[in-house]
Amino acid sequence: MKVVEIEVSDTMWPLDGAPGSLFVGGKTMRACQEENAPAGEVSLLANAWVAAVDWELLLGMDGEAKLESHEGEVLAWKGSGGISQEGVVALASEDSFLVAYPWDLIGVNEQVLGGLEAGMDLAESGMEVVESESGLLFVGAGTRVLPGVFVEGVVVVGRDCKIGPNCYLRGSTAIGDGCHIGQAVEVKNSVIGHRTAVDTTVGPTVPLGERGAVVADSVGAKRGSPAALAFTLKHAEAISDRLLRRRNRKRARKT
Repeated sequence: MKVVEIEVSDTMWPLDGAPGSLFVGGKTMRACQEENAPAGEVSLLANAWVAAVDWELLLGMDGEAKLESHEGEVLAWKGSGGISQEGVVALASEDSFLVAYPWDLIGVNEQVLGGLEAGMDLAESGMEVVESESGLLFVGAGTRVLPGVFVEGVVVVGRDCKIGPNCYLRGSTAIGDGCHIGQAVEVKNSVIGHRTAVDTTVGPTVPLGERGAVVADSVGAKRGSPAALAFTLKHAEAISDRLLRRRNRKRARKT
């Protein structure tokens, strides 16, 4: 797989670094993508996520071809013509998309951890695997999980973390290295970046609650930022259009 570093989306607040270096599913997005990608000569946009089934679709096309999302965005292609090449267009499933905003990583995270649930093993990377009737927990070296923690779903916790007593970790959740999840915190379907504290505060000034907190469907950064409001206002129209297109497609399939 060849990754093409083409600027496609605006700054992904509040996440730093190249899209491929972003934390998701217990590793970088690039590492997760390379596990799914074929060995053949294909090109991928730097901030695109392509599911394994759509790689198979693209490689099954004759000659030059490109893979487009349901929004009409080019994600990947094969052939020497580049992103603007002529040829067959393959329509990707909704599991493939551009990672244009931080919350798009939640969809990637769900797919990666869904693969773990289906039998992928992180134990080879030095993680301890704890399985129960309600869930599957992967724990990195040096991490302490205190009494009373309940896991429901598939949860990956990185190295040198502390998970406080009576926490509730559920859904598809990935917690990075060096994190502190305080007492009685609930984390659901979230990506918590490296060196993040989720307790009475996140960073120095952002309160989440005096006695425990609930974090759901979230992408966490190392510290809060007043840029959040400006980012949301700037992209509100694009976000609304994106959600409306997805809702209309779901309604069309039902009818």
